[in-house]
Amino acid sequence: MKCPRCGAELADDSAFCHRCGQIIGSNSEPEYADSTRVVRYSGNEPTEVSRPAAGDGTRVARRREETVLPGETTLLDAPEDPDPADDRGLDGDGLDVEVPPSHYESAAPAPAPVLDDPDAGMPNRRSKRPYVFAAIAAVVVAAVAIAFVSWRLELWGGVSVPDVMGMSEAEATATLTEAGFEVEVSSVVVDDGAGTVVSMQPQAGRRIALGRTVELGIGILRLVPDVEGLPLEEARAKLSAAGIDQLRLEYQNASDPKGTVIAVSPVAGTKVSAEDVVTLVVAQPYTVPDVIGLAEQAALAALERAGLTGSVSYVPSEDVEAGRVVSTDPAAGTELREGQSVDVSVSSPYPQSAFDLAGFLRFEPEDVSSFLQDAGFAVSYAKETDGELSMAWTAGFGGAEDEADDLRIEAIGFSPLPFSIPRGFQLFPPNLLAEGKAPIGACLALTGTGGDFEPTQDSITKVMNACGLRSDSQTTTTSSGEGDETTAHEGATYVAKASQMGESTWYVVIWRDATEGTASGARAMVGMEKTSDLERELADAGIDVEGYDGSLADVAAALVLQGAGIA
Repeated sequence: MKCPRCGAELADDSAFCHRCGQIIGSNSEPEYADSTRVVRYSGNEPTEVSRPAAGDGTRVARRREETVLPGETTLLDAPEDPDPADDRGLDGDGLDVEVPPSHYESAAPAPAPVLDDPDAGMPNRRSKRPYVFAAIAAVVVAAVAIAFVSWRLELWGGVSVPDVMGMSEAEATATLTEAGFEVEVSSVVVDDGAGTVVSMQPQAGRRIALGRTVELGIGILRLVPDVEGLPLEEARAKLSAAGIDQLRLEYQNASDPKGTVIAVSPVAGTKVSAEDVVTLVVAQPYTVPDVIGLAEQAALAALERAGLTGSVSYVPSEDVEAGRVVSTDPAAGTELREGQSVDVSVSSPYPQSAFDLAGFLRFEPEDVSSFLQDAGFAVSYAKETDGELSMAWTAGFGGAEDEADDLRIEAIGFSPLPFSIPRGFQLFPPNLLAEGKAPIGACLALTGTGGDFEPTQDSITKVMNACGLRSDSQTTTTSSGEGDETTAHEGATYVAKASQMGESTWYVVIWRDATEGTASGARAMVGMEKTSDLERELADAGIDVEGYDGSLADVAAALVLQGAGIA
């Protein structure tokens, strides 16, 4: 038969449903077998069975009670001596707390909860679960222990790589092969440990599958490779592959292709360390070096080192020190063929010409002496008084060569007051310039070679151009006379001009001596001296420029004509 409540299959003589606890054979509403049943007794016989209704707030306290589970019936014995004072009609048995009768008569039984687990409430099955869990845990622990031990014994999970660091290549290869691994070898540049294993991948102790490849790095010496003849970039790469990264480059003119390595230091095959510097000499075309400002000989040496030659020419220069390079042609940086010549312009250490008064005072006296001798002049008079030089140079036996713009030099004089040529008879006058004695002032005695050289402003300009004179001062003065009774210098027609150029003062006086007639032509005197020295020398001679109305041209004309014997 089936349970009228849950439909479970039951035996024909079942009193309770083994699944839901339903009492079989009762027509009343099903009892709640999972509730607590309270049994009241009269003597030893149960007289009433009740269950508290769901939600009933009445508290039930039991003295005799039993919990009846589905399928079980158990009765408790009543006490032998019931309490006679019990006036609740239960003969001393029952509840300690009164339960209203209406509760048992009218209260509807609470619906039985639906059990998700058919075996819920079965004490025998519930008591077996802890043992099941313990058994499962023991099995898991045992399995983990077995797995760990077998892994440590390398029965699974790969095999440890042997440590072959420091072994030779042959020994390391044999060790790894016997352990069941493949071996791949590469070279590693080292300072120490050449010929042995210096690296391995995977590292020693790592577990990998048998048959896997172990990469070994075998140390080799750091040697300078042969890179001569290679382009610079290829040489760099080859050196880097050899473990050499400390490089220094030098460039040298050569016929090799531009950028080719033509020398290496240290030489190829030399053992070096990681910190050693290797020098590469790289070819570059023959290039004009920058020699501007160098002394003449230093510039020629630099050109020679660059594989070129130099030819020197002297040029005047007020900005560059005498004897130093002013410019080159071609210019610095120009690429040339090996041995090609470069024109080197050097600031002349010599006067430009015999008309170069400023050069006579600026250059070294020895160089001035050499220049005058080369130009055909010779010393005709020389004297030194209180450290001041007085000299005269005139055309030698070969004759002086310097002429300019229809002008010819008759004599060159050096004296403290350069308004006349020093004179005197000396059989063998000394060359004081060659001895290093520097002059204070210089002057030139000139004559014209053309018919148009007369005491005019045009002739003044001609002399200025020939001598390289210019006016840098607002104090330029001029003077002229006609040779009548009112002139300071009777018997002469003259024109004079004086001014400043840099730190020096110069003058030009051109005159014609009327007593000599017109055929003799005009004569000129031009001189220069440092302004401060000239002022001192005039003061020492008692000559007051202000007495000539402040005109230095008048002073020059007076002194020149006086020295010429016209005054």
